[in-house]
Amino acid sequence: MPVPITNVKFSDMWAEANGTAYTTGSLSLNDMSFFSYFAGPNGSGARTDNNWGQGEALGANRIYGTGAKTTNIQVGDFDGLRYFYDNSTLSIDVDFINNLPPNVPFPPPGTNNDLNIDVGLYDSTYTYNYVSSGAIMVPPGTNSLTTISLTTTPIIFRAYWIVNIVATPQLIPGAVVDILINGNAKVVGGVINAGPPTSFDGITYGTEDVAGFGLDIQVVCY
Repeated sequence: MPVPITNVKFSDMWAEANGTAYTTGSLSLNDMSFFSYFAGPNGSGARTDNNWGQGEALGANRIYGTGAKTTNIQVGDFDGLRYFYDNSTLSIDVDFINNLPPNVPFPPPGTNNDLNIDVGLYDSTYTYNYVSSGAIMVPPGTNSLTTISLTTTPIIFRAYWIVNIVATPQLIPGAVVDILINGNAKVVGGVINAGPPTSFDGITYGTEDVAGFGLDIQVVCY
């Protein structure tokens, strides 16, 4: 459940970020606000708990709905915020589309236009992966639409993404890809390698911020 809208307590903030009720000890608003998810047990392990990331790395890994700041922190900054995807109002959806022509039997000039595609999201340094589709086989003329976020996936406000495409050595010459995130084109006509993996990422092609529905990542090969 999200942080309450009214009468928010420190323990409400902590419980939303950690998925369990806070039971003992003192809590620091500055600590909970400053450190990011990736300083916790699912990242470097420097912290023993999950936090909101407003200040660390200038807020580069903060939770969706928060602002980047290190001063004038208020409990009210977190009213009604959700830390994890609920996969209904907020989710990460991927749509892998292979519009290449059908495979042509061997021997040459046969083609095999099957593609293995995967997408992963990372922290701003591309060190820690927090959600991944895994490699999905997409034969020519088909698509794969799936939700890859879990209800334990944090809602990092910005997508630091990597898309990998693995084609067979018999891929038809001239195959390319468009990558769109939340409807915004990141890659247009990117060349797909025949054989060696092809990678595209937000470092080269630009990141995308989470929207009110989450993230929609579309990979269209043709």
